[in-house]
Amino acid sequence: MYCIRHVNGYIGLTTYDKNGGVLGTDTAYARADTLNPNQKSAFDMLSPKDNFDGMDSYQLSLQWDNLDGTEGYVENAQLHKINGTK
Repeated sequence: MYCIRHVNGYIGLTTYDKNGGVLGTDTAYARADTLNPNQKSAFDMLSPKDNFDGMDSYQLSLQWDNLDGTEGYVENAQLHKINGTK
């Protein structure tokens, strides 16, 4: 397990229509600068309405730099809602 930092890292959003075509993409950064294994961080993503018009599905991806200089990537990441958040 790695300790990660989000320098040059991001949460990516891709929205798709019912045929699998890409409607839009956007990115955001985690609020935490450094995450140790099993830690979580919230993030805020503001994206234009056009990215969601006709949306059938979406995918989140994560990309980050490890402290040892290697890069990490997770495709189709899961989103966990924290109680009290919108």
